Amino acid sequence: MRAQDDAHSESSTAAQPESDEKCGRAISRTVTLPKLTELTVQIGQALDSKSSVTGQKFPLTLAEPLVVEGTEFLPAGTPGIGEVIHAKKAGGSGAGGELILTALYLEEGGRQIPLRSMQLGVTGKNQTGLAMAVGVTPLGPLGLAVRGKNIEVPEGQLASAKLAKDTEFTVREERDRPADACSTEENGSEL
Repeated sequence: MRAQDDAHSESSTAAQPESDEKCGRAISRTVTLPKLTELTVQIGQALDSKSSVTGQKFPLTLAEPLVVEGTEFLPAGTPGIGEVIHAKKAGGSGAGGELILTALYLEEGGRQIPLRSMQLGVTGKNQTGLAMAVGVTPLGPLGLAVRGKNIEVPEGQLASAKLAKDTEFTVREERDRPADACSTEENGSEL
């Protein structure tokens, strides 16, 4: 997902160049993306309020590259982990199931990038009104026979999340310079 143009800050070139800047080779710089930078994740396994349990971990991946001002900071497919924060089966009397998930982190270059504020937008259908209506029928108290719906989150479901803190990335850039300029400088001669 593309963050806003002014949504990052660039630190001074504290990172040492990985190769000679003079000859047009790759150099690197450090860029900090601020907390709350938005991204899109994809849930890596089916989850539901009937069988999921609080504390259960599940895989997720970055659904689309994290790109800011034309620079890719994380590629699509970057793996991560989420967690079931709360799970409750649908109940009698028409109570719908409950399932609360969170994105914990993405893994990149041996580090964990913490995430927060995952928005999924899936709820179980509450049928308590139907249970109340059924409960007053001439046949007796049938409300307990009406069950709410469980929540089902299919594998591949997309969700939005945000960076949980300011996060530094090392960005490699190519510098263009004529090839003969490098060979002249490397040989120690001048034009």
